[in-house]
Amino acid sequence: MTHRLFARQLAKATKADGTLDVAALGALVSAAYDEADHDRSMTDRSIRLMTEELKARHNSLIESEARLSEQNRLFDAALSHMSHGLCMFDAELRLQVCNRRYLEMFGYSPDVVKPGVSLLDIYRYGASLGHYAGDDPEDLFAAARAERPELGRILLRRRLADDRTISMTLHPLADGRWVTTYEDVTDRLRADAKIAHMAMHDALTGLANRASFTAQLDFTIERARVTGDGFTLLCMDLDRFKEINDVFGHAAGDTLLRDLARRLTRACREAYLARVGGDEFMIVAPCTQASSIAALGRRLIEAAAQDVLFEGHRLKVGLSIGSATFPTDGADATALVANADAALYRAKADGRGRIRFFEPVMDLRLREKRDLQQDLQLALERGEFALHFQPQAAIGGEIVGFEALLRWIHPVRGLVPPATFIPVAEECGLILTIGEWVLREVCREAASWPRPLTVSVNISPVQLRHGDLVGAVHAALLETGLSPGRLELELDENTWGDDFSMTLSVLCRLKALGVRVSMDDFGAGYVALSYLQSFPFDKIKIGRAFVADMDRNGQSAAIVRSIAELGRGIGLDVWAQGIEKQSQAAFMADIACTGMQGHLVGRALPIGDYADVIGRPLPVRRKAG
Repeated sequence: MTHRLFARQLAKATKADGTLDVAALGALVSAAYDEADHDRSMTDRSIRLMTEELKARHNSLIESEARLSEQNRLFDAALSHMSHGLCMFDAELRLQVCNRRYLEMFGYSPDVVKPGVSLLDIYRYGASLGHYAGDDPEDLFAAARAERPELGRILLRRRLADDRTISMTLHPLADGRWVTTYEDVTDRLRADAKIAHMAMHDALTGLANRASFTAQLDFTIERARVTGDGFTLLCMDLDRFKEINDVFGHAAGDTLLRDLARRLTRACREAYLARVGGDEFMIVAPCTQASSIAALGRRLIEAAAQDVLFEGHRLKVGLSIGSATFPTDGADATALVANADAALYRAKADGRGRIRFFEPVMDLRLREKRDLQQDLQLALERGEFALHFQPQAAIGGEIVGFEALLRWIHPVRGLVPPATFIPVAEECGLILTIGEWVLREVCREAASWPRPLTVSVNISPVQLRHGDLVGAVHAALLETGLSPGRLELELDENTWGDDFSMTLSVLCRLKALGVRVSMDDFGAGYVALSYLQSFPFDKIKIGRAFVADMDRNGQSAAIVRSIAELGRGIGLDVWAQGIEKQSQAAFMADIACTGMQGHLVGRALPIGDYADVIGRPLPVRRKAG
């Protein structure tokens, strides 16, 4: 109750004579006390509310401080366990904070590198630890002060004396401070370098690979065009490498290639050597004189000829080389490689293990060979191959079988001789497909003959060494139903190669099928006698050269007689090829040969020309009119 209100109420309680109305006064006093009690209650309530609010705020502050403390703890833990080092410097490049990883990365003591220390002192400390390999700490500090924060984030790399590379990222802040992160990128850079090396180098030998060689050849050509200097490209191929892989396995081949790569590298000297394929190598040599190229070729061939030991075996290969010189033998990479390859092809044809220089006539031969190869790839599909059959007769004259001979009737070239297309088919591997077709067709044809005459098929060395000859023969017999005893496979001495055990295995598996095996052109080589002793032959066929020369050369006649006696002595049939005269046939009968074939017996013709021999009825010819 206010003083003014109390005065008015007091005036109302005063009587006219100036005395107070006791009852009214009592009520007034009671009301005043009631109001005072109310005011005290309100005041106490306000104080209580304020106290509660203050307590709530205090508790909230305590919780906030606890959260902030936990956040700081977590931040410190995260900072300490970062994989990157981290520092913060003020505008004067004094350290404000750093994490544990930063100290560990540089080997710094926390007693030295701590808040307040200058970046210059840190550089001096790092130099004392040998980090900067002669770099002046003053220069490093001056470079850091020269960084311009307005350019934004700055990326730097520093190579330390211990061969580590540290990547630094400088982040400028608005108030002039710097936050710097550090990452050890040594392993990443080494991995990147390894990947880059693998992309341009052969994994087995460590030599440059085809991609690297191509880049080097292009670069060398461009430089030679500017300087006017020439250079020579050598294309190299190993001889007999496939046989080593087949006999001793790929581990032996890998061992040989690694050893060979080291020896060729030494022989190359300043030349650029690359392995561009399985057993193919290329060299870019800075010489153009024939004598220098020949000398390099001899060094390479001699290096390749050295034996390599593998599990007690001596592995040996040869090396054939073709060379082409820029710009006379080719003005661009494509022509240069093609011409060096043509020279290599000539080196192989001339007996291998030698170097041959490109000659213009080789280019024509190479183009012809490639054209022939392309046509061969389509010949089967187009049905251009045909089979002719040459009769084989017992020594008394009765025809007992045929030799199947492959013919290629080209729509433009006409009849292509086997001596022309067979080597090309062997070189490109098409002989495997062609050989399987010949086996199927020969077996199918012979199975249809009413008379069960024998039929023989010539086998290529490629079929024996690199194809599944046993599987192909077995499939042809099953598919056509031809009796295995009627099929004879003819192999000459070139078929055997150096892999004795593999050849013996194949021949034994063929014999297990029931087919017959004969050695063709016997006597032409120098290993035939050892083969006769080891391999399961049924027949030997005397070489044509001896038969053709018998009438005018007594030595040839003596050789033929000796072969016949040898065959009889070891229980083999002996047949003579190239019989064209009655005198030759009479001589074979005199020395007791088993059989013969040649123009005197019959020429190689389509089987329809021998319908009466195989037991087919002759076609009926209608009379005119």
